[in-house]
Amino acid sequence: MNDLIIYQFQDFAPQKDDIFILGSFESFHLGHYNLYKKALEQKKDNQRIILVTFNNEIGMPKFNGEIFTDNNYKYKSLSDLKFDAIVELNFQKISQLNGESFIYALTKNLPCTIIVGKDFKFGKNASSNCNDISCYNLDSKVEIVDLLKVNGVKISSKLIKELIQYGNIEDSNKLLVFNYGFSASISQKMELKISEKLVKMHPGIYGASLLFDNGVGIYGIIHVKMDHSYHFISFDPKFKIENDTNVLIQVFKEFRIISNSQLDNVDEKDFLSIKAFFINLIQNSN
Repeated sequence: MNDLIIYQFQDFAPQKDDIFILGSFESFHLGHYNLYKKALEQKKDNQRIILVTFNNEIGMPKFNGEIFTDNNYKYKSLSDLKFDAIVELNFQKISQLNGESFIYALTKNLPCTIIVGKDFKFGKNASSNCNDISCYNLDSKVEIVDLLKVNGVKISSKLIKELIQYGNIEDSNKLLVFNYGFSASISQKMELKISEKLVKMHPGIYGASLLFDNGVGIYGIIHVKMDHSYHFISFDPKFKIENDTNVLIQVFKEFRIISNSQLDNVDEKDFLSIKAFFINLIQNSN
C-alpha cells in the first residue's frame, strides 16, 4: 500500500505532460483497469498518472442514492496501484461547469494525455463527450478505450451494485480489481456500523476479512441479518475487540443467502465451510 496524495479539484495544480484518467470510478472494475493499463503504457520518466474521480460519499445522481463503497475503502484500495495522485471531484460544486471550463480548470490547457472510456461524458448536463476533449485543449492527446463487456453486457458500477444487492459477491469480485469491501466501526458485540448510504448486501452468510489500522487482519464470517444489520464472527472464540474500533471489511464470497427468519442464523455447517475456504485460500497463496 502506497501513500496516496488526494487533491480537491480547486487545489490541484497540473504539470506539463500529466496523464489524466477521467471517470466517476464509483467502483474500480476491470473496464477501469484497462484505462489504468493504457496510462502505464503511455507513461515516461517524470510523468504523473492522475486519477480524476468523484467523491463517493457526496455522490452524483447516477448513484441513485446508494454508494458502492465509502471513500476510505475506495482510496485505501487504489493506493495499491501506481497513481501519483487523485483529483477528487465534488459533483455539487462542478455540476454547473461546461465541458470546456472543466478541461481548462483541470489541465490549464497544458500539454497532457487524457484517457477515457468510449462512453465518457462530462460538463453541465453531460453535454460533452470524449470527442470534444481535444477541441477544448488543443495540446491534449486523447486516448479513448473501448468498453469491456462480459456476455455482451458492459461492466459497470451499476451492474456490480445489483449483484451485491442479490448477494452475488463472488460474481462481483470477478469484475472488480479489488474484492468488494467497505469501512466499518465494530462494537464489542461484533456488530458493524457502516455508512447508511452503502449499498446493502442481501441478508446472508459471507466469508470476509477484517483489517485493523495497524495492518493486522483476521478472517471470519459476516452475517447480514434480515433487519440488514451486519455482524462479524471470528473463528477464534476468545477474540475480543475494543468498542467502536475502525476496521476495513473485505468480502470474499457468499456462502448462504437468507430468505426467511428461520434461516437467519449462523450454523455449524456455515462455520466449518467458511473456515475451510480460508484455510484453502491461505494454503494456495503460500
